[in-house]
Amino acid sequence: VASHVFWQRHGNELRAFSFNTREDLRGRGLVYSTVKDFIKHAHLQDEITRIRIGAGGHEAIRGIVEKVYGSERLQNSLHVKPRGDLGFGYFDLEK
Repeated sequence: VASHVFWQRHGNELRAFSFNTREDLRGRGLVYSTVKDFIKHAHLQDEITRIRIGAGGHEAIRGIVEKVYGSERLQNSLHVKPRGDLGFGYFDLEK
């Protein structure tokens, strides 16, 4: 496996919570491709209307999401969790 995403389905949402690429293949854009593939997969599921990409803890994922969705949409996805941490990553799918 060169790159992977772990995700769970919660009702009409897909929630990605772990992305990784083999160490010897990092820096080649594989995680970017993996995020894009996850989004494409979600779009192909008629019943999926929302996705969550990570929890905002990794700057690389934030950068990839900004590249895919744009900075304004990224800013609109940010929210504050009950304990005061910055949350991240809910996107409604436009089908």
